[in-house]
Amino acid sequence: MSISSQPILGSTGPSLSRLPFLGRPRLLVSVRNAAEASLALLAGVDILDVKEPSQGSLGLASPEILAEISGTALSHSTTIPLSAALGELSDHAEHYPTLPRPFTYAKVGLQGCAGQPDWEERWCRFREQVDARGQQPLNWVAVSYVDAQSAAAPHPEEILEQALQTNCSAFLMDTWSKQGCRFQNAMSLTRLQQIAQTCRQHQLPLAVAGRLQFSDLDWLPLDQIDIVAIRSAVCDGETRTNPINVSKIQQWRDALAKSTSSS
Repeated sequence: MSISSQPILGSTGPSLSRLPFLGRPRLLVSVRNAAEASLALLAGVDILDVKEPSQGSLGLASPEILAEISGTALSHSTTIPLSAALGELSDHAEHYPTLPRPFTYAKVGLQGCAGQPDWEERWCRFREQVDARGQQPLNWVAVSYVDAQSAAAPHPEEILEQALQTNCSAFLMDTWSKQGCRFQNAMSLTRLQQIAQTCRQHQLPLAVAGRLQFSDLDWLPLDQIDIVAIRSAVCDGETRTNPINVSKIQQWRDALAKSTSSS
């Protein structure tokens, strides 16, 4: 059965495409524990993401950490979306993680899937199994790596096509390597704009990530991007395994607002 004949229709929580317009891209910050989650919420992030940075680009946090951050979000009575990175599809053979409330967004990487004829079906099956184990279906974010060759992952355009066919809630373009590769080094502006145009045509929110820096805001077409996702940029020393810094988050919020208003 082709993947287009078995779309994933279940999702819960507000679609990112239906969230109120802010006049700028939303700021997503990835955190690794409850203390960082509290700081990020107080700093005014628009989307709170959870990952374990020592475990790769989309490192899956432990069940205990996910539960603690869930409790932190509930204690803050926040209404902002919570998302979780679930590692790479190749990490999960028969093991499927469970996300507690109030997580409503999830993503899994496709590292190592290039050239595998069944990656689309495996991707869908993983999402369905995770949904089945949770209290509610999730909004799934399709992840593409701009350094796809290094990641042995399908190219972003290929993943975008499948994201549209399977009713994903957003499309993320990220870097797999966190050592030397930056988003701007691996993605041309023309190609980014073409992908952004396709996302807009289908009302699919577009997120960009990959060791972003303030200077990237002058290059990125922010009027075509819905989410700017960061981790290392708001960590002490810009090292993704170091603690996050509240003032850096606030600086990014201000920079996004300024860049958008002046464009």
